[in-house]
Amino acid sequence: MAAGKIAVRFLFVDQGVYRDETMELPEGEFDRYDRLIDWLREDSAVLSVAHFDLDRVCSVSLVSAP
Repeated sequence: MAAGKIAVRFLFVDQGVYRDETMELPEGEFDRYDRLIDWLREDSAVLSVAHFDLDRVCSVSLVSAP
């Protein structure tokens, strides 16, 4: 894993079809957030590289952290 990156696993559902995806995202201010979902929705470093359709997200889990 690259320095300053956090691996996150997403489980998406769309019309009954489930798909999982693991992404490496920039650490940004990860330690500032109590909840993983808040970090994904609010951290400018994450938002600058990724967009998530949160209506289709079933679960998000941390694969590795800094």
